Amino acid sequence: MPVLISSIEDPSLEMRMEGSLPDYNRSTQEFRLNRPIGDDWLQYISHVPKPPPLIVRTEESTTFVVFERRDDAERFEQWLVDAREEQDRGFRTMRG
Repeated sequence: MPVLISSIEDPSLEMRMEGSLPDYNRSTQEFRLNRPIGDDWLQYISHVPKPPPLIVRTEESTTFVVFERRDDAERFEQWLVDAREEQDRGFRTMRG
């Protein structure tokens, strides 16, 4: 499932990432991915971007995240890459 990340400052910027979609809470502006550790499925990797994105929208199975500035979009992309790596490590700790 793709996540498209872009910025208003640089409309030509479009970062497309495949993989699990992060949950997004509009009221807290928090993104999070689940990260099981062993048998504990209640662990999460969370992030509140500063400044927050201007737009977060999911349509069908694609999530669009739009920031004002390019460097904010790039920082969010790096968080998502790192969070997915941490999520993968968590899945590898599962027992059974």
